[in-house]
Amino acid sequence: MKKYDLTSILENRFLAAVSYYGLLEPGDKVLAGVSGGPDSVLLALFLYKYREILNIRPLLIHVNHNLRGLDSLGDESFTRELASKLGLDFILKNIYPQKYARDKKVSLETASRVLRYRAFEEARKESGCRKIATAHHLDDLIETMLFRLFKGCGVSSLLAMTPSSRCIIRPLLFFEKKDILSYLEENNIEYRRDFSNLDLRIDRNFIRNKIIPLIDSRFHNFRMKMLGLYKIILGEEEVWDELMRKLESSKIIKNGKLILNKKYLLIGDKGEKSLLKRFFYRELRAFSNFEFNPDSVLLERMVKFSIPISGNKIIFNNGSVRIISSYDSLIIDKTVKKFPKKSIYVRIKRSRYIKYGDFRLKIDKISGSVTSADLNIQRPDSCIFNIEGIEGFTIREKLDGDRFGLSASGTKKIQDFFIDEKIGLDRREETFILEEKRGHIIAFYVPGYGFRVSAEFYVKRGFKNAVRLSLESSGMQSGA
Repeated sequence: MKKYDLTSILENRFLAAVSYYGLLEPGDKVLAGVSGGPDSVLLALFLYKYREILNIRPLLIHVNHNLRGLDSLGDESFTRELASKLGLDFILKNIYPQKYARDKKVSLETASRVLRYRAFEEARKESGCRKIATAHHLDDLIETMLFRLFKGCGVSSLLAMTPSSRCIIRPLLFFEKKDILSYLEENNIEYRRDFSNLDLRIDRNFIRNKIIPLIDSRFHNFRMKMLGLYKIILGEEEVWDELMRKLESSKIIKNGKLILNKKYLLIGDKGEKSLLKRFFYRELRAFSNFEFNPDSVLLERMVKFSIPISGNKIIFNNGSVRIISSYDSLIIDKTVKKFPKKSIYVRIKRSRYIKYGDFRLKIDKISGSVTSADLNIQRPDSCIFNIEGIEGFTIREKLDGDRFGLSASGTKKIQDFFIDEKIGLDRREETFILEEKRGHIIAFYVPGYGFRVSAEFYVKRGFKNAVRLSLESSGMQSGA
């Protein structure tokens, strides 16, 4: 291959971007995503050429989307050969976005992007790389900015891409497509063409092939003006990010849920509300793997419910993302209730394990008389109860009207117990009941609270018929 001049404008721009944005550090192993197109070929060549100067070790990865038949196989063969010519390690990953799009009810483009980055991350970990380099360039950036503008996204979303994000780096982000093509053609470097990029049924292709050329014909230097706007927003976003760090203490992720503690959310003047909206937008995007775009109406609603309230209210549910305002928390869940509706009957004969939904329960029948040690239960996810005259019990979900026995006389609705203890809706849905054949509730379990045994099934020292029930392991442990 031709030895390129170090003074080349694009080569200097590449090195400047790496240095200015701190994209690579000495000793980095970097995984370069190569489709075979002109942009990714240039990225691979630059990483290869400057591997010694930058003290890095590049590897190439090709993700075959299996969408274009022989063309897809041609891309795979081309990128494998490119890696061989450069003497670089090569990784191949196959993905099948059509099935994912059907299963998840998302566009083929979204499915491809999700699975592609999943494959990148999987390969990064397998190969021990610190960075993943993609070949996004200025035209990609502008297309995405316009795409999000047309979709009604917020100002911060116009950033679209940044030079670096977590372990992703984009060294070519400020390169124009025409410059990339000219560089490759002048140096007789081959690359692949993806003719699916001409399909105008795809929104991004329509923007790329119809909208942008129309703007270009009317507004000269359009790309540089868009880049100027991008850099202004990028600078402002750094200020917002610094302010949003104050809200970081409000969030925890447990058992697949994002929980925001309202006590740490700022409420007050318009500036603070704007800050909250940006924070909610960012967290929802990240939590949904960037598949969900919250609109301004939802963000306003989340701000409204950012103050402590009594009770629980579902403030949003689109079938994949659900947001609950629950007392002192905002709870974001990716899925709605997954709790089993089918009850199971457990016969008490011996110690055994029972699987109920995501819960795994250990049942120990106590032999002999109950001792003080038996009664000394330290864990909330364990309980002991009297089984005098009971051969077994049913495990089921909670129903409206369920009541448990109090230590004094009478009973209390479990629903009222939830209210008194400020139990969130998500945990109410995961509550399960132990019921004996007469319909009396022996005990119930609430994630984050533990077991509560009805008074008539309390155990005292010296009792000869008792069972210890423990949550041995579960996807929803105490503290959820």
